[in-house]
Amino acid sequence: ECTISEDERQQIIREAKEFCGNLRTGLRRKKKIKEEEAASPQRGLQNSNSKGKKKMVDSKTAVLVKQMCGICLSEEGKNTVSGILNSCSHYFCFSCINEWAKVESRCPVCKKRFSTIIKTVPGGGLTHVPERDQVYQPSEEEVRGFLDPYGNVVCIECLEGGDDGLMLLCDLCDSPSHTYCVGLGFEVPEGNWFCNGCSSLTPFPDNDSSSLIIGGSSSAASFDLDKL
Repeated sequence: ECTISEDERQQIIREAKEFCGNLRTGLRRKKKIKEEEAASPQRGLQNSNSKGKKKMVDSKTAVLVKQMCGICLSEEGKNTVSGILNSCSHYFCFSCINEWAKVESRCPVCKKRFSTIIKTVPGGGLTHVPERDQVYQPSEEEVRGFLDPYGNVVCIECLEGGDDGLMLLCDLCDSPSHTYCVGLGFEVPEGNWFCNGCSSLTPFPDNDSSSLIIGGSSSAASFDLDKL
């Protein structure tokens, strides 16, 4: 059994009356609006027209969003001449996409192949683009490096090149050094040679040679592995 005080009972009654009053007011207002619309059909037509106009304005606003070139990232302007591809709808400045087409005939964004560019100016015309694929063209110096990878080696001791016939390469890390820079004179020794860095890590590597030569900036030592 639940009992409430007199004050609580009066509070509940007041809240119930207030709720019922608000409900009746809302129903009367809704009924009045329906009666006005029924009495004046022209008003309903105006409301529907205003809604359609609002939608039209929204669609125009969406179209007015400025596009951005997919190459130079500049926004579309009044004096901007764009180039339209026949493969997709991505936006580009005509000058940007025209230069791009000299190297590759694929859209920079979606990589679809295109064959024409339309210049968006009166009488701009149509530009035909042959099929092209971007190919890396190495420089003359890079080509020489590919053909002779040891052509530009520099001694790690004197930091100079030249005397390729007297240049030793470490048998572990390929570090180059002149024979005379590591104390071996002007003759190329037989056997394996290891720079100071590699000799400290693996002083006696397992190999088929019977001799090991360790070179440095101040001295060089030759070891006969058969006697060790």
